[in-house]
Amino acid sequence: MEPEHISAIKQVVVSAGEKLLEYWPGGDPAHQLGDQRKADGSIVTAGDFASNDILIEGLSKLYPEDAFYSEEGEGLTSSEAQSVWVIDPLDGTKYFAKGTDGFCILVARATEHIAEYGVCSFPVQGLYAEGSKDGGSTLNDEKLAVSSSTRIEDSSVFVKNISDAHPSFYCDTALHPAFHFFKLCKGEIDGLVIKIQKHQEWDLAPYIPILLGAGGEATDEKGNLPEFHFGKPRFKYLVGSNGHIHEELLSAL
Repeated sequence: MEPEHISAIKQVVVSAGEKLLEYWPGGDPAHQLGDQRKADGSIVTAGDFASNDILIEGLSKLYPEDAFYSEEGEGLTSSEAQSVWVIDPLDGTKYFAKGTDGFCILVARATEHIAEYGVCSFPVQGLYAEGSKDGGSTLNDEKLAVSSSTRIEDSSVFVKNISDAHPSFYCDTALHPAFHFFKLCKGEIDGLVIKIQKHQEWDLAPYIPILLGAGGEATDEKGNLPEFHFGKPRFKYLVGSNGHIHEELLSAL
């Protein structure tokens, strides 16, 4: 990812976040959400669509040859493009609608089905993480680096949607999953395992290059780099680690 584009991408994402705050009832209860229900019963608001418009317009100017696959779009915009932007313009809409700050923008660029660059931005909390699988990763411009632990310690691995997990693993549903990825990328924990249930590709793609850029490892349950085919995820688990304990995590599945 070109350095000048990284700065320009941030401007686009931050602008989308600023637009979200114009609809967020936590900033002003008088804000009109314009919320409605999707076919699956989930909430979508005017903020979702406004953020989506800004992201696609801005990224299209930077990468006119790329395609888009967004939660608020109508599917993959082109099957001919080599690179695709996978977007969730408002992850955590239910929290957004309640006026709490646990929502974010998720953006990833996938080339030949591999997520190569990712962004996770929490507009209210002022958190902006970005990373490239072949470069570095930062959180609010501070470099991220995974731990050097070589064995699984108590409460050092986060799991989601797994009821019979290893006794040393922990589950914390109070935090947005992004914060567990941040903890892993900062070396505060050593791994995580997410069992895919209702997840969509835009829920997962951005975290992979951020983790890889921090020196970690991210695979599916078979030990392969997850591929994105712009539909339902084709893998059953997302496994992330500092690299040193990865085989042990895979064997625990």
